[in-house]
Amino acid sequence: MYRQFTRAEAETILRTSEGAPTPHRDTGSPGHAGSRHLLLSNDELLERYARMSEQLVWNNGRRRRREYTLITAFCTLADMIDAAERVLNAAQTQAALSDFFQNTPRGPGMRAEIAYTSDSTYRMRYAQGFEVVRTMPVHDLVMVLDRFDSRPFGLQVQTFFGTLMDIPRNTGTIYMPDGTPYRSHFVPA
Repeated sequence: MYRQFTRAEAETILRTSEGAPTPHRDTGSPGHAGSRHLLLSNDELLERYARMSEQLVWNNGRRRRREYTLITAFCTLADMIDAAERVLNAAQTQAALSDFFQNTPRGPGMRAEIAYTSDSTYRMRYAQGFEVVRTMPVHDLVMVLDRFDSRPFGLQVQTFFGTLMDIPRNTGTIYMPDGTPYRSHFVPA
């Protein structure tokens, strides 16, 4: 285990990540867990849905419109912090942090995409379609963490949201600073 995070530390990591640029792939893209996935109005959720559903993505070697888009937002800050603490302390996250800080190669700009299935559920609002906003219980979470040495604990949360998408559960996929995949960690449920 790399280290256990407290609730207060998880909150600090979330708050200091918001709006801060990332060194991953030299994009400078700002962290946005709070601004895009917390306490969004119906109009904000529907606007994000419209923007995301119009994006073209690579699918089977061709650029296509997204087939499925789900935009979620935590209903409370307390739920987001609780969920972040759980994800940060999950076995796959701990393995990813070991890759970030202890194993070789390691270094700033590395990224971990963490998929986590929680034993707790979190109420989330979601937009699916151009006119519908609903609330649902979610226990599958995705957190994107970047190693960024000038941030508290050397971590930046790039994004953090609930999902119902068909993604591997309880995995941590590590990417090198240039975006090339490095390795994955899987934790049986």
